[in-house]
Amino acid sequence: MTLTELRYIIAVAQERHFGRASSRCFITQPALSLAIQKLENELGTTIFERRKNDVALTPAGAKIVEQAQRVIEEADSIKLIAAEGKDQLVGPLRLGVIATVGPYLLPDLVPLLHKRAPAMPLEIEENLTANLTAMLKNGKLDAIILALPSMNLVSSPNRSMRKNLSSSSPSPILGPTGNSSTLAPWRARR
Repeated sequence: MTLTELRYIIAVAQERHFGRASSRCFITQPALSLAIQKLENELGTTIFERRKNDVALTPAGAKIVEQAQRVIEEADSIKLIAAEGKDQLVGPLRLGVIATVGPYLLPDLVPLLHKRAPAMPLEIEENLTANLTAMLKNGKLDAIILALPSMNLVSSPNRSMRKNLSSSSPSPILGPTGNSSTLAPWRARR
């Protein structure tokens, strides 16, 4: 079992089609099908029910794909950990924001972050508070911006972010756990 094979089953599960998944993975469809069949043989179970026009996950396949997603996320985290050892502002910042706040904060925040941390691309997820909170707790987001009050969250920005991006105008930033802190360079422009 390889990380590449896990990426393949994730792509097929998301696309629900071998052809589209093979294009997304930059591999031919026969090679993708063969790799997945090899993995199914190795595991001794069927991951996908192959139908004429689409593909469906078997019950065991759904659990396998869910675990594969966690494994891939953890493997990607290893790369980020290595990069952070060199420069803590390297690697993507996965930021969640609610739609009612995003248009007011992001036009100032995005250029500021790009200027202060050019090697830290910003990945923005716009969604509902409940979804953003769940994504933060599941590790799919690094930070979220919400309208307060929000339940079950405490603030905890990374120390290096606080040091490099802080300003004299404080505002809470929320993270999955930790002590309260501030981070709001965009607030000074009010």
